[in-house]
Amino acid sequence: MIRDWEPDFIAAESALRRALDLDPSTVHAYTWLANALYGQGRNADAHSVQDLGLEVDPLNPVISTNIAARFLRNGNFLTAEKLYLRQMDLPQPPGFAYAGLHKLYYDYGRMDKAVYWSKQVIRAYSKSGSKREMGILAIDYQSLGMTEEAEYWYNRYSDSDSEDLSRFLRRGYLYKLRGDSATLKIQLDDFVRRTQIDFKSLPAFPASVRGALYVIAGNHGKGIDVLAGVFDLDASGVRMFDSIDSYDFAHELVLAYRISGDETSAERLLAHIERELQKLMEAGETYDPKSLELFALNQVMRGDAAAALDTLESASGLGWRNCYFIVNDRRWAEVLELPEFKSLLSWVKADLDRQRKWSRSRMRRRTLHDCQPIIPLVYDS
Repeated sequence: MIRDWEPDFIAAESALRRALDLDPSTVHAYTWLANALYGQGRNADAHSVQDLGLEVDPLNPVISTNIAARFLRNGNFLTAEKLYLRQMDLPQPPGFAYAGLHKLYYDYGRMDKAVYWSKQVIRAYSKSGSKREMGILAIDYQSLGMTEEAEYWYNRYSDSDSEDLSRFLRRGYLYKLRGDSATLKIQLDDFVRRTQIDFKSLPAFPASVRGALYVIAGNHGKGIDVLAGVFDLDASGVRMFDSIDSYDFAHELVLAYRISGDETSAERLLAHIERELQKLMEAGETYDPKSLELFALNQVMRGDAAAALDTLESASGLGWRNCYFIVNDRRWAEVLELPEFKSLLSWVKADLDRQRKWSRSRMRRRTLHDCQPIIPLVYDS
């Protein structure tokens, strides 16, 4: 995503090291220092600082969950799970630990457990009135192939404010999962007409999601108009990719360029994405199923179907189960009819069938009865 300003990571590092020299027990300084080192591309140094912080306070929720996220990205599922679950032993587990557990199980294809932890968060936040997690639960159910449950939870999530941008964006993801671009196009146009939102004035993330939804809905011109402002290769002094999701949005722009006949812009952006992904691979922190799916998508869009299938096979071995997105995604068209892909898809769907049966046997539809009472969360500052 694009920032309107550039942080001074070097000055931040200097100030934080002075702070730790004065008081090495300042636990949060280790987290901030690690972030400053990450910003300079010094990942190994950042890891060392995080580990030092954990020695100072082994139960510090911020440091523990940051280290867990590190293990999540490099493919170490069991260690990440252990660190997240340790936070559940605290008198009041932090909200980002719940979110981390959900992300871990979702990214690694344990969709049944992702559903469970989404429900735990809903119960934990019930007194605060937050409904965001209901939208996440809807996507969890759709990823598990449980359309009726997904619709139910989305309706509970969205019924309070039909004009809210974030609520509509999650609806868009449900349509993407289902491959229902016709309905998405109708509702997207209606939402724009009702809200009169100026997409170009939005921050990078919601603008990217909205632009991607335009492409998915078939409005390629509008999609290009929004996304080209986010992924401007001629802009200077900005970081274009701040998250894995931002690469996915950029691939939607590549597709839109190609469909509109602008192959030059498509190839230019794809080459830039390739260079940035190579940096991620060299950093050694992107060996999780979600990242491998992204690498496979880039290989498909480069025309290397064989390499993409090999990458997806590696991802499935780690737990990749995100097949409902792929089969309804035009960017994957080159591999969808290949026998090797169909064989892999059959194996993945069989495991999702098993998880779906487990979920239905344990969870009475449309209830939270399976969730154990927990202390209501406070929002993390």
